[in-house]
Amino acid sequence: MPTPSEPVGLTTDPPIRVRALGQPDNDQLVDLLLAIPDGEHLFVKHDISRPEAVTAWLNDTTAHWEGAFNGSDLVGAVAVVPGEGWSSHVGELRMVVHPNHRRAGIGACLANEALIEAINAGFVVVTVQALAEQTGVLKLFRGLGFVPEALLTDHVREPNGQLHDLVVLSHSVQAAAERLQLMGETT
Repeated sequence: MPTPSEPVGLTTDPPIRVRALGQPDNDQLVDLLLAIPDGEHLFVKHDISRPEAVTAWLNDTTAHWEGAFNGSDLVGAVAVVPGEGWSSHVGELRMVVHPNHRRAGIGACLANEALIEAINAGFVVVTVQALAEQTGVLKLFRGLGFVPEALLTDHVREPNGQLHDLVVLSHSVQAAAERLQLMGETT
């Protein structure tokens, strides 16, 4: 079973710990994903209503998962998912934070951990996608050095038919590696 990391310095009680996720965390990951508001499920890109889909997702050895734990409760998760074929040098971040634990720095912590993982995995570019109306998410990733690359109009459709614009942001892993190395955060 994965072991907890050191506390990450967020001002929560108990402190937030980030560690790799594995099969023992499957049920908590399902619960976390089901707590996400309907419109945000689209960001996950999988049918999270089926627990077996989440199990398959965690079993995907090409992706790397990190989880943020408040005590024993999973309150956030991020995956670095490698591209395929001609995009195999690109990693995509997929991140969720429980609605009751937002605006506490957990997303920034997870995004930073994912950038470190992307550096260690040898990716050249890291991308993230967000709905255009998710201004907090866009601000977080722009603050980490991600640059908007595309606005795709009406690119996302919810099950109820509502359309949303999608923003694609990217980050040069080399730039992130240099920044994190200066801060002493690479492994």
